[in-house]
Amino acid sequence: MTTTHIGYGRFHLGLFRPGEEFARFDGTLCKVCNSQPLRNANRVQVWTDFGTINATKVFLHCRAIVHAVTAEQARLIETRQQERTPSMDPHAAWQELLAAYAANDLESFRDLAEGLRHWLARGGFPPRITNHPAIDRCLAEHLVSLPTINTLFPKGESLES
Repeated sequence: MTTTHIGYGRFHLGLFRPGEEFARFDGTLCKVCNSQPLRNANRVQVWTDFGTINATKVFLHCRAIVHAVTAEQARLIETRQQERTPSMDPHAAWQELLAAYAANDLESFRDLAEGLRHWLARGGFPPRITNHPAIDRCLAEHLVSLPTINTLFPKGESLES
């Protein structure tokens, strides 16, 4: 049996800085472009097939899974990843979410909901709502889910619509 080594670790593309090389799922060498257009915050412009005649500039999602090229780079990216993992007080976030709703501040409501959704998805503990953790998690996950938010508050509409 023959195996191929693609790279080191599994990281989100958004952790890589301009000029850094990485390997994709198929083993192709890529490089984050040195200058990033202000097109979309969720997209990263990269060179695919870097170093070959077939090199092409494309946009990839910042959450795309890629691999470090060297073990040293993997350690650097892991350190960067740990520094970027924020801690959260879900209780305070929940209170701010309710205050944003009361103030009809849709932008803050969506931002807080997204932060709480990611916190819960990573296994973070839920805010205290009913003092029953399992119920609190279900309530919080349901309220901050994208389908619920988009159904209750379609983009461009106020909370009172």
